[in-house]
Amino acid sequence: MIIEKQYLENRRLAGFWTRIMAQNIDVLFSIFVFFIFYLIGLETSLTIYLGVFFTLCYYIGFEASSLQATPGKMIIGIVVTTNNFKKITVTQSIIRTLGKILSMSVLFVGFSMIEFNKRRKGLHDFIANTQVIFKEKGQ
Repeated sequence: MIIEKQYLENRRLAGFWTRIMAQNIDVLFSIFVFFIFYLIGLETSLTIYLGVFFTLCYYIGFEASSLQATPGKMIIGIVVTTNNFKKITVTQSIIRTLGKILSMSVLFVGFSMIEFNKRRKGLHDFIANTQVIFKEKGQ
């Protein structure tokens, strides 16, 4: 299968599989934190609440930071930007992160959208007015 590289205004867009690889790396970080909470002997319900809180803060904090990417995205070489390729705000990061819940509902259709539109955006990207692109050299 030949994968066509998608560009927009000379910026290479991150496609579905690239973003899935980054997501899988980030999930490993979250599982590690859940495991730490479990090892220190927290009750199961508290472990779940703290783990979910950590995960939300992880995505919101990293993507709204000057890094513009979670560790998984950094390893893969992609960043989250506004539609105009600027740094996203904390509000956009919150909306994007919570929008992923919608993207997951109904058989992950919101994530599948990434593969089927010109801008390579998931439902959560449309909601938050964000774009995921490959990091430019020197950025």
